[in-house]
Amino acid sequence: MAYQIEVQPGQQLFIENIGSQTVITLTSSGLGQQQQSSQSVHTGTWTAPPTAYRTAGGMIIHVRTTEGDRTLAIQQNQIQMTSGTQMISGHPVLMQESAPPSTSSIPPMKPMKPMKPMGTLKMGNMQMSMNPMEMQMGDMKLSMNTPETEESTPNSSRRFCTQCGTQAKPSDRFCAHCGHQL
Repeated sequence: MAYQIEVQPGQQLFIENIGSQTVITLTSSGLGQQQQSSQSVHTGTWTAPPTAYRTAGGMIIHVRTTEGDRTLAIQQNQIQMTSGTQMISGHPVLMQESAPPSTSSIPPMKPMKPMKPMGTLKMGNMQMSMNPMEMQMGDMKLSMNTPETEESTPNSSRRFCTQCGTQAKPSDRFCAHCGHQL
């Protein structure tokens, strides 16, 4: 069974025993946003409902378990197990039986299905395919991982400067326009 405590307006604490673990979930909600943090602590199986006390620094929760008494301190969204011999002082807080927070029951998302392979894409006089990767626009053709030969590309003798884009001769080592090394 889960128990719920209102720590302060807009902040709820849920405490639940699952097997030998005590699960503590702190939820905060404000204008347009929600936050949730959860922590599991090995305490043993509960033998009695937990008791809560409000202190100046936060909350103290006392749990009686098959492995002895356990004391949990909650301060500024942090949960710590303290020694059971610690003197509990503070104002008792009323705990309500409750269902655990709803987000713990959300099933995990299913993996995405693989995408279909892309076919040939066409837009005006431009055509692109992925297998083999190539692009054609007008009389210009660009392809990846295919050896270039004179027969396959009639314009293979054309070279362009990578800096300014000016056409260069196959024998040029430097661009005649900007001087960039080809």
